[in-house]
Formats: sequence, C-alpha cells, structure tokens
Amino acid sequence: MAMVSLPQLAVRGVLPGMAPKYVVVFIWFLWIVSWAAAANTMSAPVVKAAGFRREWPYRVLMGFGFVLMFVSLGQSSSPVPLPPFRTAVLSFGFAQLWELPHAALWGAALLSAAGLAFMWWARLHLGVLWSSGVTRKEEHKLIDSGPYGFVRHPIYAGLLLLAMALLAISGRTFGVIGFVLVVGGLFLKARLEERFLREELGAEVYGAYAKRVPMLVPGSPV
Repeated sequence: MAMVSLPQLAVRGVLPGMAPKYVVVFIWFLWIVSWAAAANTMSAPVVKAAGFRREWPYRVLMGFGFVLMFVSLGQSSSPVPLPPFRTAVLSFGFAQLWELPHAALWGAALLSAAGLAFMWWARLHLGVLWSSGVTRKEEHKLIDSGPYGFVRHPIYAGLLLLAMALLAISGRTFGVIGFVLVVGGLFLKARLEERFLREELGAEVYGAYAKRVPMLVPGSPV
C-alpha cells in the first residue's frame, strides 16, 4: 500500500476535519496540567471545610460525567466479539446524534479556549483564597469584582464552556449523558458552596451579592 504524506492528507481534508477535535482535547489537557501545577502555589490556610460527606455527590456526578464525555470521543468497535448486552450498550452510547460542520467545530475549539481563559482569570483574581474544595480560608472575604462581578462562580462557568465544547465535537449519546451529569454536579457544588459561604460569611452579605450577580450565566437568572 502506498504511503500517504501529511500534505496529501491535508489536501484531502482529513487533517482539517480532525484538527478541531484535537485542539479541544489539548485545551482540556492544558487546563488539567496547569491547574494541577498551580495547586501547589501559595494558598491561605483552610479554617473550615465542608467535608467529604457533603461533597461526594457532586464529585461522583462530575467524575462519572467527564469519563463518559471523553469515552464518547473514542471508538465503539471491539477487536473481539462482545456479549449482546455490551454490544447494545456500546451501540446506544456511541450513536452519533449530530455531526457539526467544520466551521462549527472550530467554533467549539474557540469556546473551549474562552472557557479556559475565563477560569484562569477567576483563579488568579481569587489568589490565595482559591481552593479545589468547598472551604473557608483564613481572612476569607467576599470577592465580587473582576469575573466575580459577572457571575458568582466564574470557574464553574468556564468549566461549563469547556464541557459544551467537548459535547459539541462528540455528538454522541455518551457525551450527552456525561454533559447532563457534569451540569448537575456543577449546580450541586455551586449550591453547596453558596450555603457554606452564607453560613461562614453571613447570610445578609452573601444574599445581597446573590441578588445582584447571577450564578453561572451573565445577564440571566441562572
């Protein structure tokens, strides 16, 4: 079989069709690596945490949801025969519900880049008050400026944009199910964090902020 060069593949449209998918996956990889690397940077001491008992529901939902979303980018075929039940599950999960045109795929890539930028803006703006869990830090105070003047949870909003981009390039049933689980997990975490902050910072202080700024979508009641 004759070898096909990369330029030939590009001319035939193979690489341009695949590139947006890889860009979105790379942006996800960039977020995970950079987020993990920054976790060891200077942070204020934790005074109180919500605890695993209150946090496990959203962690399970989001973890399982993201697994399904990334699985949906793979292949449904298997090199060995599978039992009928597993075959039916794979056929259902990998069913292609839509395929976006090439320009829309690049739009998804831009959406993921915007989500990553918004998340990092929020994290840098929080500074030493950032935490991966629901906690109150030493000398914790309400932050309502920068990205927190647009939405109460800009990091979650940016992560939602990343998830939307992943869903757009997947277009499969597993991707849709995973996205629903991720959204549910994000709302659970946001609600838990808000209840926690109301208890720790004062219901009146946080309540006034919640009335003024939407939770996840700028200019909306959500």
